[in-house]
Parts: sequence; structure tokens; C-alpha cells
Amino acid sequence: MPKLLTGDDFMSKVSDHDKAPEAAAQEKEARMDVKKLYEQQMEEYERKAALVKAANERVKSLHVKKLEEWKERKARAKANGTVFKTNQPKRPALECMPEKPTKKSIVIELKAARMDTEMDQSKGNESNKNSDRSDDEGSSLE
Repeated sequence: MPKLLTGDDFMSKVSDHDKAPEAAAQEKEARMDVKKLYEQQMEEYERKAALVKAANERVKSLHVKKLEEWKERKARAKANGTVFKTNQPKRPALECMPEKPTKKSIVIELKAARMDTEMDQSKGNESNKNSDRSDDEGSSLE
């Protein structure tokens, strides 16, 4: 028995098939946008990470110098036969590395931004409808 080619199910499948290349092109463009944003954020991350690493290296080298001075004073005190009661210097806390961006986090940010703009647009449309209604009510009172 041949299939009926004008049925609703068949026509919906045809329209879905026709829309598939457009959807694939949109997905590809979205991936390219995410890639560009990722590359920009990675450049910024690497710049910030280099600054943090340099700062941490300065803290570490300063601590090593203080520790060497402390060891020398301790050795002199021991050689003199005196009691050395100064505590060993503690290294200050190191600066934390910035959070590394991921493509997944960028996708989430883009979706959230898109939802915010849609919410703003829908609120704007509602306020326009309300203002139109109040204008109509005001004209009917006259």
C-alpha cells in the first residue's frame, strides 16, 4: 500500500528536514562565537596568571632570604652559646590563581545573557501594552 504524501505527519517531517541545514549552520556559528570568546578569555587568563605567578615568586624569594637570615642568626647564637628564641619566619599566604575559563562556562554565560535580554524585552512589551491600555482608558474618559 503506497504512503499518502500529503499527510500532516509527512509534511511535518519534510519541513523538519528542510530546517535542518539552517539549524546546523546556526549551531556552527554559535560554536565559532564560543571559540572566539574562549580564546579572548584564555589570553586574559594567561596574562593574569603570569602576574600572579610573578607576585608569588617574589613572595617565595623574599621568604627564602628571610629564612636564610634567620638560620644565620640561629647558627651565630649557637656558636656563641646563647639561647636563640626567635621563631622561624612563616611564609605569607600566596595569591590565588584566577579561575581558568572553560567553554562550558562560556556557553552557560551566553545562555544566561540571552535569557536576561529576552526577559527585558518581554517586560518592555508588557509595559508598552499597559501604557497603550492606559492611553485608551484616558481617551474614553474624555
